[in-house]
Amino acid sequence: MLLYLPVLVSVPSSQAAVDEPGVVTVAPAAPRVGTRLSASLADPDGGVAGVRWQWRSSTNGADHTDIGGATAASYTLQPDDAGSTLHAVASYADAHGPGKTAASVPTAAVLAVPP
Repeated sequence: MLLYLPVLVSVPSSQAAVDEPGVVTVAPAAPRVGTRLSASLADPDGGVAGVRWQWRSSTNGADHTDIGGATAASYTLQPDDAGSTLHAVASYADAHGPGKTAASVPTAAVLAVPP
């Protein structure tokens, strides 16, 4: 008499679900006082929700401080921003869950000449 027993086989997926980082881009590339910077977020995991923005500035390229009230996806450059570099930071949730953060690379130094 033959006896058949069930066998449980675990086959690893060739592509495990990896939590990919998001990418923030800022335009325009040559910022000037009076122009509006716009940030956008892309996350290959999808399901992006609850995005909160914060614009930050630096006068020395190393120390970055939050710009008060600059919490939207766009920011209009002010005279005080001249000479500084800026970057946008997005806090959000994606398909892998909450607590994600992504930041743009710093802009070029803001020019004092209005458009």
